[in-house]
Amino acid sequence: MDFSGLSIAVGDAVIKYGAFIQAVVDFLIIAFVIFMALKALNTMKKQEPPAAPPPPPPQEVLLTEIRDLLKKGR
Repeated sequence: MDFSGLSIAVGDAVIKYGAFIQAVVDFLIIAFVIFMALKALNTMKKQEPPAAPPPPPPQEVLLTEIRDLLKKGR
């Protein structure tokens, strides 16, 4: 669809608003195509599995053992 021919005459002046509408439509079409291409690239990217949580520090392991021994002793 070509909007570039649309215009309105006000006295001796001619306002060509169709060129603006055509530029907006062209921009929206190009932006949509780029958006869909990037979306497709992101979905094709291989998803990395989540990393395993790091082991607790030795102090925390010792404190856990002490806590368990105290619970068992009661």
